[in-house]
Amino acid sequence: MFRDTSRWWGWGDPAAPSLLAERPDLASYLGDRLRLEGAAGLAVPEIGQIELPGSRLDEAVRQALQRVLGPDGLDLSHEGRLRHCAGKSYVDLVRLRKGTVAAAPDAVAHPTTTDQVAALLALAAHHDLAVVPFGGGTSVVGGVAPIDPVARRPVLTIDLRSLDRVVEVDPVSRTATVEAGILGPALEASLESHGLTVGHFPQSFEFSTLGGWIATRSAGQCSTGYGRADERVLSLDVAVPGRRIETAPPVPAAVGPSICRLLVGSEGVLGVITSARLALLPVPEERCLSSFFFGSWAEGLDALRELMRSGPVPTMVRLSDPEETRTLVAGAHRPRDFLEATKRRLGLWLLKRSARDRSSPCLMIVDFEGTRREARAARSRAVSMLKGRALLAAGESPARTWLNERFRHPYLRDDLLGRGVLVETLETATTWTQLPDLYQGVRDRLERAFAEADVPGLVFCHLSHAYTEGASLYFSILARAVPGQEIQQWRALKQAATEEIVARQAALSHHHGVGVDHAPWLERQIGAEGMSLLRALKRELDPRAILNPGKLLPEGGVGLSLPDRAGTAAQGPDPEAPPALSSATRQAHLERAVADGVDVLIIGGGINGVCVARDAAMRGLSVLVVEQAQFASGTSSRSSKLIHGGLRYLEHLELGLVFESLTERDRLLSLAPNLVRPVGFLIPVYEGDKHSLWEVDAGLWIYDLMSLFRMVKRHNRMNADAVTAQMPGLRAQGLKGGVIYDDATTDDACLTMAILRSAVTHGALAVNRARVVALGEERSRIATARIEDTLTGEIHMIRARAVVNTAGPWVDAVRRLARPDAQPLLRPTKGAHAVFSGERVPLSRAVVMVGRGDGRAIFMLPWLGYTLLGTTDTDFTGDPSEATATHEDLVYLLETANYFFPDLSLTPADVIGRFAGLRPLVADESSDVPSDISRRYSLTQDAPGLFTLTGGKLTTARRMAEDTLDLVLKSARIKAPRRCWTARESLLASVPFDALVDELKAAAPISPESARFLAMCYGSDARHVVRLMVENPPLAERIVPGHPHLRAQVVFGLRHELLATPGDFLDHYGKGGLGVTPGAAECVARVMAENR
Repeated sequence: MFRDTSRWWGWGDPAAPSLLAERPDLASYLGDRLRLEGAAGLAVPEIGQIELPGSRLDEAVRQALQRVLGPDGLDLSHEGRLRHCAGKSYVDLVRLRKGTVAAAPDAVAHPTTTDQVAALLALAAHHDLAVVPFGGGTSVVGGVAPIDPVARRPVLTIDLRSLDRVVEVDPVSRTATVEAGILGPALEASLESHGLTVGHFPQSFEFSTLGGWIATRSAGQCSTGYGRADERVLSLDVAVPGRRIETAPPVPAAVGPSICRLLVGSEGVLGVITSARLALLPVPEERCLSSFFFGSWAEGLDALRELMRSGPVPTMVRLSDPEETRTLVAGAHRPRDFLEATKRRLGLWLLKRSARDRSSPCLMIVDFEGTRREARAARSRAVSMLKGRALLAAGESPARTWLNERFRHPYLRDDLLGRGVLVETLETATTWTQLPDLYQGVRDRLERAFAEADVPGLVFCHLSHAYTEGASLYFSILARAVPGQEIQQWRALKQAATEEIVARQAALSHHHGVGVDHAPWLERQIGAEGMSLLRALKRELDPRAILNPGKLLPEGGVGLSLPDRAGTAAQGPDPEAPPALSSATRQAHLERAVADGVDVLIIGGGINGVCVARDAAMRGLSVLVVEQAQFASGTSSRSSKLIHGGLRYLEHLELGLVFESLTERDRLLSLAPNLVRPVGFLIPVYEGDKHSLWEVDAGLWIYDLMSLFRMVKRHNRMNADAVTAQMPGLRAQGLKGGVIYDDATTDDACLTMAILRSAVTHGALAVNRARVVALGEERSRIATARIEDTLTGEIHMIRARAVVNTAGPWVDAVRRLARPDAQPLLRPTKGAHAVFSGERVPLSRAVVMVGRGDGRAIFMLPWLGYTLLGTTDTDFTGDPSEATATHEDLVYLLETANYFFPDLSLTPADVIGRFAGLRPLVADESSDVPSDISRRYSLTQDAPGLFTLTGGKLTTARRMAEDTLDLVLKSARIKAPRRCWTARESLLASVPFDALVDELKAAAPISPESARFLAMCYGSDARHVVRLMVENPPLAERIVPGHPHLRAQVVFGLRHELLATPGDFLDHYGKGGLGVTPGAAECVARVMAENR
């Protein structure tokens, strides 16, 4: 087994010294430019502190793998899996330092022969395992991520570094057969004894493998002269599931397309490269270096273009832009040596620069290699040509300094991460004609992104490889990292730069490859025909799509009819594709739960139920959540849509509840971006109000302090004039002033469904239209449930080690199934709401009003393009399913709104939607006023094995679920494979809201209003809704005029939200009046019928 001793948390040799410690001038320079004083860096944790999900491999599969590999060839250790959970991108390293790894392989295989690799692939295909080939693990584009985004299968990573032999060297033909797992230094050392070299020296040379170079079509620092890695490949030996491919003999031939060329650059998606026949070069006798300063970037480009055309072509060339040149000078390790070569001509350089009025200088270094005579003659010719164009011929010293330290540069990122710096690279290539505009366009786009985020940043660039027709550009991006948002910050920058690159038809990547990060743009680069051919090859070579899922092909292989974990066809648009939740998966989930039983059965599919399900699944438990109607059809779609800290709870000194709520609010803003969004609030204060302006101001200071000033802006106190300017139309009579502050808003039903999809992604089972009709005991514990499938009338028996009752307003009914004499736990109160069009009641921020008569806080807030008014708080004693917003409720709400906004003159005719939800509050005999009942939650064990969770609020559901699972595991003596992880793992991909809206508009012919609506309802999953429109353009049409809802949402609901009836969709998405709009129900029914 290969023993990896490199840094698991960063780059390379753990004994490597700190570059910044050696170069205080560079540290000072970057600190000043990036304003790093006070910046919080990311510390390196102990390896044992990093939590990984448990391995999903069953014992039979483990034994089968060990029979192939031998007793020492399979690694299931924590360290072994951790070292294979990520590459070396900024995102990877941030996750490792923060202990939030996105995924880990279920096992790591270390084959020592090609036959073992072939046997592993056959076994993986048989047992339905995903396979990730792993070389040196130096990918910076997610190329070795242990993911299976579509089928969600266990992942086997195959580490090839034990296949490290140079099998044969033919010095006469200058060829060699070499196994793919050999590292760069070992390969060169072996070949050097024969006087030969591959001539491939990428930045990752010391820690990357030959197979990785070939699989990604890598370019090295000397590729300008020696060619890229793929140009050295003559033939390949490749393992694919069920067979091996040995490409044609390494001789020139005109025998049709080259199979070898089809496999080169396939990134482990088409097969696992096990060995290669290489064309070699003689080891050069001499290396001749030269350095030049040019007066501008444009002059350097012109000179290099002429050199590439007229010759001599350098072995290596590097042209740094002004920003990188300044940084190189600041960071020179031996400034005396570096400057000695230039000081004699410094005066001449300054005179020339002044006379020509040129911009900042650019450093070019060139290297010519070959026989002594060839190298010296080439350098002499180049110097003669270049020095006439340069401001200064600086001799060998700058180039020699770079050469001696070229493999140390990646270590700088480790230093910078520890000092609070975002640091990452991206590269591209284009023609000489397009190169200046591409360079400037990417720089401008990144600098705009820095400015928009109000974050100091730097963009360096150098031309790293030159060709007759064009050249590559390598950008380095540095910025002061935003604590807690490091990954989102980088992805926004990456998105901006990549869009600029692709829009200018430049190379998506010149030498890093596609991986996960570039896959969404691949079709725009190679075209639909190219993608079709790639998918056809995938189907032929890897019919079960087990090889490196999610890489290269953005969805892992669309059109392959992959079975998901429930046995149904699953497809997705990207590596974050939502899981299938359709009528077919519903049936499969139910059958599996009946056949196997579960650790935890959850009754009730509202926010509490799905949060418990997600937590249980992420801890490695088997879990089923059942819902008698549609998920989120009760209270969890009928709330006030607020994610808030509970400002009014300060009045009752419930400080613990406020702090917990604020903490969870900030978590949701971070973990569910766009789905949970900040919203500004205004509290106007009037003469005679219960609380004076200074009291409200003081309360908001406490609120801000308890939130630790995270995620949202601190509050601001204003006078009366400023308040009316902020909120035109607000009653001015008696107004003393006001306070503005931020909380958050969401669509509660959409949030619930997103959490449910995440739970299913992690292995939870979900069944709607299923009612628990009886609970049964075994050994004095609740251990079985009889469940009626209300769609078929069938009764099913399901065994569970624990039952969690999260039935909301129905929890008492569930409790009575176990204990008929159970006393009521709840005091339900009703909250009614009215919805207006955004045009009729335009609001830029929410406003808090005091209800006429009862003094209750009433909110009016912008929501999904509508305006929401609510809520009431009255006792309710009837059937929970019959709670509605009555005429009396509307009169109360309208009276309050019209008092505070007299010019609106709202009437019931202005109400386009109304709804009411029940708060399942815990009964409190000490309070007669519903609004005074605590919003704390209750967690009880009603009978051995039956746990009831009720109370609380939307904001704190995640924390409530965590506490519930902790109690369940302890009381039921269930050992979970891992601890709670829900506070760390994001629900959705983080994409800046405006960028996501622009992306959706560009992808499909939809209005800005609909694009914003989709982004707010689905977050990054909106991409999947748009993909449905691309596949079927009529789905881009609105359901009815006047509402932003699109027909594609209905199809998304059928496939990913368990929609069973048109009413499910209209109840979920129709709170803004869609459900009562003529023609809506008919359209939804028609779309469902056409797409089932």
